[in-house]
Amino acid sequence: MPTTSFRNTVDVGENPLVMPVLAALQAADKPLAIHELMAAIKAQHTLPTLDDDLQVALFQMNWLLMNALYQLQHNLLSEGYYLAIQTLHIELQSLSADASVADGQALKSDRLRDYYLDWQHFNGTTKADVDALLRGVWQQFTGRDQQADALAVLSLDEDADWATIRTRYRQLAARHHPDRGGDAQAFMRVRQAYECLQQARR
Repeated sequence: MPTTSFRNTVDVGENPLVMPVLAALQAADKPLAIHELMAAIKAQHTLPTLDDDLQVALFQMNWLLMNALYQLQHNLLSEGYYLAIQTLHIELQSLSADASVADGQALKSDRLRDYYLDWQHFNGTTKADVDALLRGVWQQFTGRDQQADALAVLSLDEDADWATIRTRYRQLAARHHPDRGGDAQAFMRVRQAYECLQQARR
């Protein structure tokens, strides 16, 4: 099947992932997890070129995907469909008239939706901003149980040695890397857990 190429720049309000996301959802025979949706898109389309910095590029790709989902959620509601958006459950659902009204009210108060529909968060987020977001995630690893929390992210026991930690990190990083159809958020959590243990044990 021929692939679709996108432009190398993303203009405000013009998300090149909207139609590929819709096509992937229409072709799906079951609810999709976010990483499955991204893998389906990558299998059929050339993704836009984003920031040279890996962390910023991951943020931008995740933002574009979520923006596309929320655009579709809003637009499809008037056509009698509700797009359920959860990390492990993304699905188009038929609605009755009453349900359409109820879900329309719910959309108005969705703060996450408001965030991902505001293009300032895509165009105005710098590397420093992304680093600050990552430092916020780091807070879950601070305090008395920081190593235990990091080991839990890697699914390792507390007595795991450094060689085991490094091997497990490489396995999970390969599994979740966005370039291989993985979940960008899971990839970032794995990386941060590894860096936490690296500082504590080396």
